[in-house]
Amino acid sequence: MLMGQCLVLLSSILALSQIPLGKPNPIRAVAFAKDGKVVFTAQENNVLFLKVSDAVVLSKLKMDSAIVSTLTLSDDGKTLAVAHGKSGTSGEIVTYSIGNDNTSVKQLFQLKAHNDLIQSLSFSPDGKLLASCSYDRLVKIWSVPEGKLVQELKDHSDSVYAVAFNKDGSMLASTGADRAIKVWDTKTWKKLHTLSDSTDWVYTLAWSPVKNQLLGAGVDQTLRVWALEKDSSKLIVSDYAHTSGVTKAVWTPDGTRIVSIGEDK
Repeated sequence: MLMGQCLVLLSSILALSQIPLGKPNPIRAVAFAKDGKVVFTAQENNVLFLKVSDAVVLSKLKMDSAIVSTLTLSDDGKTLAVAHGKSGTSGEIVTYSIGNDNTSVKQLFQLKAHNDLIQSLSFSPDGKLLASCSYDRLVKIWSVPEGKLVQELKDHSDSVYAVAFNKDGSMLASTGADRAIKVWDTKTWKKLHTLSDSTDWVYTLAWSPVKNQLLGAGVDQTLRVWALEKDSSKLIVSDYAHTSGVTKAVWTPDGTRIVSIGEDK
């Protein structure tokens, strides 16, 4: 299924690129519906709902801002969070309840969350919290479906590029241009660890779906994995993986392999 989804995503990109060659029209984020039959994509100021089998556009959400910067879906597939905004000015979040057909939506809340573009969103496993991060150096935690600010984390000294909850929701990781990965206790919001092994900007984070192991990668071309508990951290993998920066890395569903993509060709 993973390979099939990748092929559909490629065909979707080709189908949606309706502008002349040389003028990129990037898809900034994707999320698959729980049943795997619909994929949500962020392109320009739109969120497109695509039929996986043939990339037909089933529905579309148009945002007020020029850029939909990222989106994510809750683990149960019932809530979609979309970030949009303008670089250097604003980062807004809109959340929607997704209907059983995966095309109808009902807006839950909309708010101005950050003072710059939002780079990453992550739902807690139970869907009750939504984490956001931005170029404004902040990580914010919001209640769902209320949209109330629960916590603001200010420990990063530069742009924050990624946030991710672990599999049981007890820890949240954040990272960015300050080269540090911060790990937070989601009960107290105290910082548990600062992982400083990376030598350049870190773009992407992913927790193992089966263990408390955190994957991080970025500009220094290296995939790193840490074994983490609230009272301990250990770097267990550090592999040079690309000849240029790593832009995204994920675990396979069984947690035995890592798939990564980078700026190298």
